[in-house]
Amino acid sequence: MLELTLDEVVLDRRRLLCQLLKSLQQYGMSILLPVGCSGFEDWLLDKVDVGALLASIARGGELDLMAICRAPSSQRDAPASRRGSLLGRATPRTPQPSAEVTSAATPAPAPADRGLELSIQDVTLDLDESQLKDLTYATFLAAAGDQASPALLGVLRAQLEVSAARSDELRAVAALDAGAKQEIGTLHMHARLLKTVRPSSFSSFKNFVRWRRGTSATLWCVLRQAATQRWRGASDGSGRAALARLRGALRRADVADADEYDEAEYAAATAAVVEAAGSVAACCDAGWDFGWLLCASIADRLLRGTFDALSEAEYVAESDELVGLLRAHVWPALGITPELHLALYAWVHFRQFVLSGEGRLLDSANTIVKALPVLGGAGAGEASGGDGADTASNGATGNAVSSTGNTPTSSRQATPRAPDSAAAASQVLGCLSEAVLGLLRDYHGSVGSQTAMARLLALLQGVERALGTLGGLPSLLRGAVRSSVRAEFGRRRAAAARGAAGEAAAAAALAASAIELLRTELRAYSPLLLPVEPRARGVAARALQDAFGAAFLPWVVGVSVLDKATLEALRLGVALEEFLKKEAREDPGEPWDLQARINPLLYQWVEGQASMLRGWITRILASEDWQRHGRQPGRGARSTTEAVKAATDTLEGLFDLGISPLPTGVLRCLVDGVDGALGAYAAGVRASLPSVATLRPPRPALTRYKREVVAAAQEAEAADGRVGLESLSWVPPVSRAEAEGVLATPWDALLLRANAAAALLDALDELERLVLDRWQAGTPRGGVGGGSGADGASASNRHGLPAADEPAAGASAAAYDVTGLDWATGMFAGARGAARAARDAACHVVARRLVCGDLRTAVYERLYRFHVQAARLGGVLQEVDRVLGTLCAGAHDALPALLARALCAELLDALAFVLLDGGPLRLFVPGDVDALEADLTALQALFHAEADGLELDEVESASAPLSAILDAMALDTDVLIANYKQALALPARPLATTQHGAAPAPAPALDPDVLLRVLCHRAEHAASKFLKGLKINKRLPLSAVGQAGEVLQKVKSKTSPGLLRGFSTKKK
Repeated sequence: MLELTLDEVVLDRRRLLCQLLKSLQQYGMSILLPVGCSGFEDWLLDKVDVGALLASIARGGELDLMAICRAPSSQRDAPASRRGSLLGRATPRTPQPSAEVTSAATPAPAPADRGLELSIQDVTLDLDESQLKDLTYATFLAAAGDQASPALLGVLRAQLEVSAARSDELRAVAALDAGAKQEIGTLHMHARLLKTVRPSSFSSFKNFVRWRRGTSATLWCVLRQAATQRWRGASDGSGRAALARLRGALRRADVADADEYDEAEYAAATAAVVEAAGSVAACCDAGWDFGWLLCASIADRLLRGTFDALSEAEYVAESDELVGLLRAHVWPALGITPELHLALYAWVHFRQFVLSGEGRLLDSANTIVKALPVLGGAGAGEASGGDGADTASNGATGNAVSSTGNTPTSSRQATPRAPDSAAAASQVLGCLSEAVLGLLRDYHGSVGSQTAMARLLALLQGVERALGTLGGLPSLLRGAVRSSVRAEFGRRRAAAARGAAGEAAAAAALAASAIELLRTELRAYSPLLLPVEPRARGVAARALQDAFGAAFLPWVVGVSVLDKATLEALRLGVALEEFLKKEAREDPGEPWDLQARINPLLYQWVEGQASMLRGWITRILASEDWQRHGRQPGRGARSTTEAVKAATDTLEGLFDLGISPLPTGVLRCLVDGVDGALGAYAAGVRASLPSVATLRPPRPALTRYKREVVAAAQEAEAADGRVGLESLSWVPPVSRAEAEGVLATPWDALLLRANAAAALLDALDELERLVLDRWQAGTPRGGVGGGSGADGASASNRHGLPAADEPAAGASAAAYDVTGLDWATGMFAGARGAARAARDAACHVVARRLVCGDLRTAVYERLYRFHVQAARLGGVLQEVDRVLGTLCAGAHDALPALLARALCAELLDALAFVLLDGGPLRLFVPGDVDALEADLTALQALFHAEADGLELDEVESASAPLSAILDAMALDTDVLIANYKQALALPARPLATTQHGAAPAPAPALDPDVLLRVLCHRAEHAASKFLKGLKINKRLPLSAVGQAGEVLQKVKSKTSPGLLRGFSTKKK
């Protein structure tokens, strides 16, 4: 029986829809009926679009049957429907990429999408559409309801989807407030009504809930928007507290069920709402006034009432009456000025054009815009002077809208809720301009005819004139042409791919379609654009050239068989290219070079040459002994010369093939192969460097000052013939691997690797010049040497291309500026990066070997031992100066500065290590800072070398962390302890690290790690006592002494007891 009933329902569409809608009501879904309907009548069920109904049910929320029954708009002479909000702007804009636009030939989208909405950038409304419609209708009733005819009220109800019963309830509610007319545009009326109105004023408790939620939403929307814009004076904190109270009071007053309603509780809740709203309003500059966007949104929906709700292109008979009442009664209350009225009315006409597709609405919108003065620029406030400056026709009905008539006398007339009248109108016109541009960014797909295109252009010109940005219109149109051509080409490309049998056929179809697109553009649309933008043809041609080339060239590169379809595609491509070159001669793109037959064997040859070059490089590196050959300073290794010669011969071989014009793709393929091979050579140079990763001493455990420990160590050092201090040092000796590796490598061998990398950088610049010269000239030329000189400079001047290389001091001859040569951009970038990395790594190894290897004892063990004056930095600096001078004498011109920079950084890092982690025998007092600063000044002077070395600013910048450590060391112990405690109380931050990895960078003035280490090396009892409370030992564990531990165990019985006091014999 149940199956029969269901089967009967399925056969009857009306009964099925009626049962579905009633079931939704039973489950709590709110269903809005059209005006005049008391239930699910047959005519209404027949008009329901099932697809739109299901989509609306899936979205949830309120179900609007009026929207679902909406008839599709006509598509004559108009764009396809564009939905969604648009960002407004009142200043000249950068053209934005066009959004996807439905073609005019495609069906209209679901009618539940109600068209364009006015949306101002950075301003949002928290009201849903039904609440905004109720507020709009209530505003009209309060301002002009008693003057409006019943027919006009019926029209507004239909447009705003307000039933007659709902209208009566809203009118009755408005009558409860005697001061409604004087405060329509503010929240005063809504606040009073929220306290006054009770469920008895409505036919059902559900209607009361709907009204109360709409009123509460209006209060919250306006006050929250005012709070986000600006608090009054210093009311930020109190205002936010009041806003929180308002939110809580609104939740308290939100009673959704009649069974839960209590009169006293509701009265208390609404009183709390009004009190909190007053507190928020008192803290905001806007006070109780509506935001300007809310006023404009209300005005927008009221002006839509001049059009029929179902026939979007037709005016209603009461449109003149409505406009008159709006201008005389409603606009003064909302602060809508004549300029803002005209801007909104033009927007509404354009919106109706989008919905209906009726082109005459664009003419009406343009006439209204012409009545506006220039709102921006020097001409602000001046009348347009053209036709329609005095009146704007409503179109078919002949309704005239005077720009100055019916001027309201209220003082609110000249005070819209925006910075000023011109700014408010400019915001709306900005939305209108962006909406028109949104259509023009795909005029091939969204504009149905040349007539509609001309009307859209005329409207855009009028809007930009009113905005005072007419000078920027050509730029906007150029962006629209590019976007539209790309969008149409994308559609044609997809169609060609669907209907073709094979890639070659698809390429041929795409080329033919691109030719047809260009023909349509130049015949139909460019003549309309040329009066405004004379370069429209060239812009369209360039856009098509870029889009077609991006799609076509990858296929050409991959061609392996020249069959009939391939040849046809190439022929059409060549024809299109020649025509595009002529049209885009003012802005030519990169040539395609399709006339040269693409030969796959050429790429195979290139791959073979690159593979052979990689093999040569491998053999060259394997035979390199890193011995200097010749006495020329700065000369690279023998392998560098051989590798560059092999790369030069490979590149010359391609040009000597005599292919003219040489395809740039083939050339770049070979260049990348050479780049990879030379990059592998540079990586091999770097890999041949000895490792210095473990050459630096580890960081010892923290210890605190103990006078007897230091005295015992001094006694041990002074005792001749007994265990020396070095045997007790915590600094471990150099490992055997390091001794046989980096320390056994001659200085000349290390320097030769750095020279090889620097010489390779010079050779890469010469190779780039070779490639560009040969490609431009097309004739055989000489080879490239291994270095740079006068010939390279003359070649650069001959081509008029400025040099540009890395900013490091001593940079070699620079590469060409390849601006405009896309195929040459980034030439040999990989090899350059690898060569720079090898060069810098070699300098780093030299610096690390000198400071942590040769000067290991002088720096890490003896420097500042016991006290500062015992071992100053001068001796270390003399040795650094000597070694650096010897290295620079045989270095490449680019290396001295890099070597000095690496040594400076390594030495500064070692000094920071000695001051902060120097072990228990490094002791300092604030009085030592002057001597330490003198040593730092000597170090800076060494590397600055009286302006012959590094820049003084660079040296001082590198020394800044060490200077910060000295500043901390100059503080008294009490101050250090206080700062340390304060730093621990601060939020934790990630610590920067020095080259030693674990030690924190001393730059932060209150870095707890730095302050703790300064205290550990402070030779004062107060510091030791404080550190004792932190559980910091006064002795290093014996395991930290390294090999000295074994010595101590052997001589323990032979050594004076004082010698061993400095170290703990307990294992950790």
